[in-house]
Amino acid sequence: MSPARYKHLLQISPETLSTRRAVFLGLAGIITLAGAMLAAQALGKEEWLWSEWLALGIFILLFSQLATGFAISVLGLAGILSRHPYNILDVAHAIEEDGPAHGKPLPPTALLFPVYNENIDRVIAGIEKIWQSLEKTGAAGSFDIFILSDSNKADPWVAEEWAWFRFCSKWNAFGRVFYRHRHPNTHGKSGNIADFCRNWGQSYRYMIVFDADSIISGREMVRMVRAMEAKPSIGIIQTLPRLVLGTTLFRRFLQFTTSLAGGLFATGTNYWQLSCGSYWGHNAIIRVAPFMAFCDLPELPATAGKSHILSHDTVEAALMRKAGYEVWLACDADESYEEGPPHLTDALKRDRRWCQGNLQHVWFLFARDINFANRLHILFGLMGYLGSPLWLALLALTWISGMLRVPGNPYLDEMRDGVITRPIEPAWQLLGLTLVLLFMPKIISFIINLDNCRKFGGFIAFSASWWADAILSALFAPVMMLFHSRFVFEILLGQKVAWVTQNRDDEGLSLSECALTYGWVTALGICVGAATWHYLPDSFWWYSPLFIGWVLAVPLAWITSHGSVSAWAMRWRIFTVPEEVDMPEVLRGLADVRPVTHFPTAPWVQALVSPFGLALHLALLRKRKPATDIAAQEEFTEPDDVAALRRKLVKEGPDALSDPERAKLLTNTAGLTALHDQLWAMRDAELPPGLQPVLAQNLEPRLVYRCVSRSAVAARDGAKVAASAATEQSAPASPASLEAQEPPFVRAT
Repeated sequence: MSPARYKHLLQISPETLSTRRAVFLGLAGIITLAGAMLAAQALGKEEWLWSEWLALGIFILLFSQLATGFAISVLGLAGILSRHPYNILDVAHAIEEDGPAHGKPLPPTALLFPVYNENIDRVIAGIEKIWQSLEKTGAAGSFDIFILSDSNKADPWVAEEWAWFRFCSKWNAFGRVFYRHRHPNTHGKSGNIADFCRNWGQSYRYMIVFDADSIISGREMVRMVRAMEAKPSIGIIQTLPRLVLGTTLFRRFLQFTTSLAGGLFATGTNYWQLSCGSYWGHNAIIRVAPFMAFCDLPELPATAGKSHILSHDTVEAALMRKAGYEVWLACDADESYEEGPPHLTDALKRDRRWCQGNLQHVWFLFARDINFANRLHILFGLMGYLGSPLWLALLALTWISGMLRVPGNPYLDEMRDGVITRPIEPAWQLLGLTLVLLFMPKIISFIINLDNCRKFGGFIAFSASWWADAILSALFAPVMMLFHSRFVFEILLGQKVAWVTQNRDDEGLSLSECALTYGWVTALGICVGAATWHYLPDSFWWYSPLFIGWVLAVPLAWITSHGSVSAWAMRWRIFTVPEEVDMPEVLRGLADVRPVTHFPTAPWVQALVSPFGLALHLALLRKRKPATDIAAQEEFTEPDDVAALRRKLVKEGPDALSDPERAKLLTNTAGLTALHDQLWAMRDAELPPGLQPVLAQNLEPRLVYRCVSRSAVAARDGAKVAASAATEQSAPASPASLEAQEPPFVRAT
C-alpha cells in the first residue's frame, strides 16, 4: 500500500477548504435562489397580502434547508465516486512503515462508558464484547476501561459495583477495568467526562467516549488511535455509528434509514467540512491534553435560564477548532454501532432534551474566533428544531392567505370578477423542484446501494423497504413538526427538561399511552382537515399529506412500537440491514441481553446486610482527600441526618427510604458500617420489615458475629467482664440460647 496515495490527508491546504465550501454553499445558494424566484412568480403580479410577504420570507429560509440537504447528498455522491476520498482513518498509511503508527506499541488510551441508572447487564455485555475484540487485535494492553457512573438511584449504583467485580473476576481485569461512582452528579455527561479528565486524564494520551449502549470493534479503535498518532494536529475523530439490534418496527425503520443514507450524507458533509468537523458526544476518539486545556465549557449568562451547556459536544468541537486542532468525521468507519430509541415517544423525549441543548448554542453562533464551519454546524443544529415552528407558521400563513383570497372576502380590495388569477406553471415547477430536493437523496441512496442489495435482504425486500421508508418518513414528518414546535415554544416560555435515563428496552406502548400522548395531534388533524375541506376545498389535497400524518398519529405510534408487527416485517425481510445478514462478531448475543436478577432482594440492600457487599461498596466509595487530621476524622463521622436515616430504616424497613435518602446513606462510611453492625446484632424478631427473610438465612454467621462482638466488649471492659465472658465461653451455647440473649452492640473500627 503506497504511502504517497494518502499524502493528501497529512496537510489540507486553505485553498482546498475554501474551494469545497464555495462549491457547497454555491450549489445550495443557486437552488435556493431558483426556489425563491419560482415562489415569487407563483404569487403573481397582483398586490401581495401581508401574509404572502411574510410567507415568502419564511419559505426562502426553509427552502435553503432543503437545498442544503440536497447539496450534501450530491457532494456525497461525488465523494463516494472520488478516487482520492478524504477518509481520515487512512492517514496512518500516509507515513513510512517505520513511522509512529507502525511497529510501535499504541499509546495509553482510555475507553469511557458513562452510565446513568442503566441496565448494567447490557452495559457489561457490551464491554465484554469490546474486551474480546481488543484481545484479538494484540493491542489490548494499551487500552483501559472506565465505567463512570452518575447513577443517582441506589439499586443501579450497587448493581454496577457487583457487575464490575464479576466482570473483573471473570476476565482477570483488575487494574485494567475501573469503576467510579460520582456523587453529586453535577452537569450531566459533560461533568462526568470532566471529572475523569481531572482525576485520570494525565495518564492517557487519548480517550474514546461511548454511550451506555454503543459499541466499537477493537480493529476500528486501533485504526482510530493509529490515525491520531499519524497526525498530531487532530484533536477529535468522530465516527458514524450505525443503528443496530432493533426489534420494534420504529427502531428497524430508523436503522434502515441511517444504513441507507447515512454514509451518503456523512461523505457529503465530510466533503465540505474536512478538518473542521463536529463532535456528537460518543463513538469518538479525543486527544486528552488539548481537550483538558481548551474545551472546558463556559457558563452561559443568567438570561439563558440554565447556566450549564446541555449539548456540550458541538461546543467542545468548536473550542477544539478554535485552539487550532482538527476535528474529523470518519465516514468510512464501518464497525461503530449504537442502538436507537425503541418507539416514537422515546425519540421525542430525546429530541426534547436535544432541542433545549441546541437552542442554547445561539450564544455561540456569533462568538469570537469560532471557525466558520463550526458556525454552520451550530446553525444547522438550531434550524433542526427552529425549522419546525417555521414550517408550521408557513402552513398557517398560506392557509390564511387562501382564506383572504376567497371570492367575496371583504378584506380583499382588488378583485377581478370576484377571482384573483394566479400563474399555474411556476407553482407546478416549484412543486416539482421541492419533490426533487426531498426524494432525490433517497433515490441516490437506493442507486448506490443496489450493488449491495443482498445485504439488505435481496432486491425485492430492498425495494419494498425503500418504499416503506418513504411512506413512514412522510407520515412521521408532520407529527414530529408539531412536537418540535411545541418543544421550542415550551423552552422559550422557560420550561426546562431534566436529565433522565434513556429508555433502551423494546417494550411497546399501550394504546392508552398513545392516545394520551398523540390524541391532541389526531384531533388537530381532523379539525384542520374539516375546516380546509369546508373553506378551501381546492387546497384540501395539497394539505392532505399533513392531515393524514396527524390523523394517523395514534395508531402509527402504537403499531410501530410493538415487536409483533416488527416480527412480521422481519419475516418478509422489510427494513433488513447489513448487520442482520452478516452479524459482526462484536454484536452477537447483545440483542438477547436482558436485566438479570443477581440478588435475593433489592441490590442496594446487599450493601447493608452482605459483608461482601458492604466491603465492596466501601472499597469503591470515593473518599475526599483530607488536608488535616480533623478533616480525616470527620470523613468517618456519622452526621445527624445520616443517623436519623439509619434509625428510620431500622424502624420502618428499607422501602421507607426515598432514592435521595438511600443515596445519602450509601455515601457515608460511618453510617453504613454502624447500620450493618446493628442489623447483624439484632434478633430475627427485631429485624426491620423486609429484611427478615434476608438476614434469617444468615443466622449462623450472625451468631458467630455476636460471639466475637461480646468477646471484643469483654476485652475492653476489664477483668470482670472478661471473666464473665470466659465463663460463658467454657460451655458453648446452642443457637437457640444465643438467640434468646440480648447481644451487646459493638461499632466496627
